[in-house]
Amino acid sequence: MAKIKTSKSKTITISGIVEELALDDDDIALQIVDSGRIYRVTMDNQGRKLLDYVDETIEATGFIIKSKGGSEIQIVRFHLADEVDSDKAEIEEDDWSMDDDDDFLNDRYDQ
Repeated sequence: MAKIKTSKSKTITISGIVEELALDDDDIALQIVDSGRIYRVTMDNQGRKLLDYVDETIEATGFIIKSKGGSEIQIVRFHLADEVDSDKAEIEEDDWSMDDDDDFLNDRYDQ
């Protein structure tokens, strides 16, 4: 029996491309490739949701299960990586710095 090491106490977040794997028994599996590391996806309810995101870059948080065959990730949550980038862009556009207010206050009280 293969020895399996589970890290259920701590989640990690990875960012990578979802790839589809064809198995010998006509079954489908998924993996996430993150900077050269490959994480096979546990095909539970959350993992099956990734079928809609094949060839997409995602950010996924989950538990890592290590075995002799490699690492597997049990997905807790995920989202498209583009959504993260667009959220950051919106925050950067909405710069509410107080630089303009300093000039207003100086003009008002320099009289």
